[in-house]
Amino acid sequence: MNRMESKEEMKAIYDSRNKVIAPQYRVGDLVLIKNTRVKPHAARVLTKKPYAKGPYIIREVIETEITGPAYKVVEMNTGKEIKNLVNFDRLKAYYPEKTANDNTTGCDSILQKKSTFALAKHIIRDKMNNGIRLFLVELKDESRRWCKSVGEGLLRDYQLENVC
Repeated sequence: MNRMESKEEMKAIYDSRNKVIAPQYRVGDLVLIKNTRVKPHAARVLTKKPYAKGPYIIREVIETEITGPAYKVVEMNTGKEIKNLVNFDRLKAYYPEKTANDNTTGCDSILQKKSTFALAKHIIRDKMNNGIRLFLVELKDESRRWCKSVGEGLLRDYQLENVC
């Protein structure tokens, strides 16, 4: 048995004993990114909060056999895309706090209820507004709404439509 086969066998044994499951994030999920960097001469080495910034929206999932899934993420508040891909081990699911007067409508509620992504038929157009990418989406009930985030399939269809 060579070295790679031995590593794969040990990994399989470890994963089965420890019930390891790699999280599968999807486009539109809200996440926090772990940042373990500590600035030089910082006094907060032990009290640093690794998930201090965010939340981020997963914009694209890139999967390969060698590395597994990696994610392109966009900062939710500014719309700024993170330059590098982010591996799943640096991500943590983010669940927004519900308040008593939470009256989000349209795509903001779609973002929180992932199952309602199916309401949209297609993307009509997109635009940038204060650094945030917005999509004009036609819903199944023939209404139109501007959304901050759309489903992976809708985005892929829209990108293919605009390339040709």
